[in-house]
Amino acid sequence: MRHIAIESGAFVVSVPQYIPRAAFPDDFPVDLPDREVYGNGGAAIVDPAWGEVIGGPLYGEEGIVVADCDLRAGLHAKRFFDAVGHYGREEVLLPTATLTNLDGGPKAEAIPQPHE
Repeated sequence: MRHIAIESGAFVVSVPQYIPRAAFPDDFPVDLPDREVYGNGGAAIVDPAWGEVIGGPLYGEEGIVVADCDLRAGLHAKRFFDAVGHYGREEVLLPTATLTNLDGGPKAEAIPQPHE
């Protein structure tokens, strides 16, 4: 989850289930393995900037994980980490482009703008 938060530049809410044996009725139509917990949970909330766990993880019990998330952190994180490699490709960053018609001829040409 930390990896996904950093790469996506977004808060990640991970919600694996806590499933105790008591969650199944006595007349459940399938034989269950002999144990008390079938899913141990681990719900967590991860920050996009450095992948820090800011809520949870919550194991072994039912509950709600809550965290105060400043959504601006995602905008800053996306500027810091370029997951698809745009910064290493000059043709993506150059302010020029040539558009073509369906026949391959030039349609329009972007004019480079001076930097402010």
